[in-house]
Amino acid sequence: MKDNREEIRCCHCGKLLAKGRAKEMEFKCPRCGAYTILRAERPDSEPPDGQCRSCDC
Repeated sequence: MKDNREEIRCCHCGKLLAKGRAKEMEFKCPRCGAYTILRAERPDSEPPDGQCRSCDC
């Protein structure tokens, strides 16, 4: 079974921090302590109604 999720790696040491997609996230690498900040680049990454996908708001 193939895993199609995007790998999110530390920009300093390359350690795998997460898999999947993120609208906006900040990670601190447990190995080297470097911060990795992710922000969505495509306008279609947010639902058209502006609500988050993971909550029932």
